[in-house]
Amino acid sequence: TMRQALNAVAQAVDEGRDAVAADFQFHLEIARATQNSHFTELMSTLGSMIIPRARLQSSEDQTDERRQYLRRVNGEHENIFDAIVGQDPDAARAAMRTHLANSRERRRRAQAEAS
Repeated sequence: TMRQALNAVAQAVDEGRDAVAADFQFHLEIARATQNSHFTELMSTLGSMIIPRARLQSSEDQTDERRQYLRRVNGEHENIFDAIVGQDPDAARAAMRTHLANSRERRRRAQAEAS
């Protein structure tokens, strides 16, 4: 199911469509994979608004730059997925920390540009 969500993100990006729903689905599937119902409930409650770009008003077209940005984000997801599939918790933890740090930095830059 995680693989399907990643493929859906990649396809949406390639087609210039919104990928937030598929992106959220990937995060939800990670929560489900923990087998901790609290994580799944939290993700379900937060919904797609947990995806930072879902909260940003963006009417911009899918430029090549935007597609590259989204491909980089999905590449981070691929790293997380690969570690999970490889049953390597240290690599999964590191990949998730990298993704969260990069997401925080992307959000910081977006706020700075909006100011």
